[in-house]
Amino acid sequence: MCNVAIIDEGGKNFGTLQVFGTHMQSERTKAAQAARLDQARQAGKFILKNRTEYASPAMFVGDMNMGPRQEGCFSQHYSDEDDAEARCASYDTMVSECGFEEVPCEDAAYRNDICRFLIQSVDDCKVEYVSLSTADGVRLSDTDAMCLTVNMREPLEKQG
Repeated sequence: MCNVAIIDEGGKNFGTLQVFGTHMQSERTKAAQAARLDQARQAGKFILKNRTEYASPAMFVGDMNMGPRQEGCFSQHYSDEDDAEARCASYDTMVSECGFEEVPCEDAAYRNDICRFLIQSVDDCKVEYVSLSTADGVRLSDTDAMCLTVNMREPLEKQG
């Protein structure tokens, strides 16, 4: 968790952006499914406990190794239908626990990705993915980099 003060070059204060990050349990075993569900519940409780200002923008990001089912299919990271159902159920539990909402991805190639952006009190944002590899084509991770652009429109009044 980190709190980021958003101040533009002219000194306008746009408030604090609260960022929660995670990298949850991977693997395709029943034990990993149970661990992810436990982590999902823990993350939701942690966010609720540590949210400072509910009107201020916040995001929960990371390689969650789970995500919502999109378009009748599931991520290639899932081993089978049972694994997909367990991961989607854990993801839904986490989202409902913390009260955040999913940032939809416009790129169909990434709609079922296990890396996710969740937001609260953020109106204008967009997810983009960037493929990362070395000059000789070696991938740097099993997932591509996620970029979230957030536009802060309303500066806060300066406090005396």
